[in-house]
Amino acid sequence: MRFEADSRSLRPLFAPPCFWDKFEIIRHRIMKRRILFSPLVLLACTKLGSTAPTHCLQGCTCDRTSESPTIICHDANMTHFPLPITNPKTSFNFLQLTCNDIRTVPDLDLIMQSFPDLHGIDFQGNPHLNCTSLEQFARKLAILSDCHSSEKLSCQKTPTPASKSKNSASKFCDGHCQSAKKMGDLWKDIKQFTKKFNVKQVLNDFFDYK
Repeated sequence: MRFEADSRSLRPLFAPPCFWDKFEIIRHRIMKRRILFSPLVLLACTKLGSTAPTHCLQGCTCDRTSESPTIICHDANMTHFPLPITNPKTSFNFLQLTCNDIRTVPDLDLIMQSFPDLHGIDFQGNPHLNCTSLEQFARKLAILSDCHSSEKLSCQKTPTPASKSKNSASKFCDGHCQSAKKMGDLWKDIKQFTKKFNVKQVLNDFFDYK
């Protein structure tokens, strides 16, 4: 059985009454520090836990640990494009939908409502995807797909050790890093194009006005 001493019991029994107020002040400061310490510890634990990958969509993992936060829905048995409109997933730049059976893609406006900070989507490994539905993303989002690629993504369920090491060194690299890197490069090209286009448009407007 444990016995915890009350802080008031620390008051010297033979101390003059004139010193009792000082002991009460010290006890109050000790209790105040205990109260402040608990929320700080809880906040620190929350910050540490928020960096670990978490489940955010059914069958998907939200990874905030990389430079480009990604929602990974690789091989999630999806037949429809995920649209969490009622609970938008903010602060995620890329959406990896590789190795599913997604066939149609919703309008860009609906996608951006669900993922407001989205920069790119990886559709590789969706063999029945309607490629014409990807035309709406031109110069707006970075897109990876097998539509016009001679090397289609292999979605083996149980890869051999040799193929597994090959995949880890090329396309997937721990699941999604190579995919995110490719989309990141495409996104930079889009931003650069948009910047040049805007400058050109401003110059045209200026000379038209003159």
